[in-house]
Amino acid sequence: MLTIDGYQPLSGFVARAREAIWERFNAFRAQKELAGEGEPHWTTEEGEAFFDRIWVNITAAQYHLAYDVIRLRAAASGSVVQVLKADGSRVGVPLHFLQPETNVSRDDGYGLHHKWHSANGVIDRCERCFGLDTLKMDYWFDYFVSGAVFHAPKLNYTSLSESFEHRTPIVNWKLGCIDLTVLRALSEAREHFLAAVNALARVGAEPLQRADQLKGSKDRDVAAYLKQLSPLDGCGIIAPTEWLDAFPGGKPGDPDHRSDVFHRQPSAAIVSLLDQQFCSRKAEIRESILNMYGGMSHREFDRHWAKVTEDRPELRRPGRKSRRRIKSRDNS
Repeated sequence: MLTIDGYQPLSGFVARAREAIWERFNAFRAQKELAGEGEPHWTTEEGEAFFDRIWVNITAAQYHLAYDVIRLRAAASGSVVQVLKADGSRVGVPLHFLQPETNVSRDDGYGLHHKWHSANGVIDRCERCFGLDTLKMDYWFDYFVSGAVFHAPKLNYTSLSESFEHRTPIVNWKLGCIDLTVLRALSEAREHFLAAVNALARVGAEPLQRADQLKGSKDRDVAAYLKQLSPLDGCGIIAPTEWLDAFPGGKPGDPDHRSDVFHRQPSAAIVSLLDQQFCSRKAEIRESILNMYGGMSHREFDRHWAKVTEDRPELRRPGRKSRRRIKSRDNS
């Protein structure tokens, strides 16, 4: 990826967010242990499940925290987030493009707590699910360790009707770039759907339920929106490096800020990534593992990958599907 002096890629903000959350999480764990409320003696399976719950929640929360920092610094400085094009030129993008797609249920424990704190001014009312104000508090710890807090919203008919540009994710936080895959798929599906509705109407068939809702949106707006964004597809997102100062904690990569707080073997983390289907291509897994274990080299990752492939020879097969979920032998 191209780099610009004075700017950081989106991945840099995600890394700082992850480090800040893990540091705060470790502080909570230490307090619990001092109070005699430490974790029980688990079996291996129970310990793995405990770690996976936390990893899933912190993975989602890191994107919201990074977004919150960018939102606050952009508002304070008057600067904008930019997309770095392949030719080195830059273009500013609206902040709402970056809103993470995951959300929390406002009727569950964490959501109710967050809504109450927001309504009473304890946290910034513009903080969506998790941000700098929430990070300073302690209510989220127990929810993160007990179950899934965040969920991805389901796309529906309104995804391409009114305000579709606010409903359809176009930023891939994992890759740190503009990604029009979902928008293109929805647009194509919508065209096919309306073509089927029109064909049925020509023979006098009753219109399909909610068809009018899709017809209400403007075809030209969808096409124009895609045309406008297409040159940015796959381009990285950058923001001023000085905005990183808003994160609490030390400098990126400091040993005290590493996220492998459970001293979990990287090979076990690789297996978890495969089984949970967060990513299944080696390149994607490498990126996640290098972020989780700060300071790990590519050569060290290859050693752990080789260890995993000893038990899973199917990973060495050429032409393996990139999104195929590979079940562990224990479940086969």
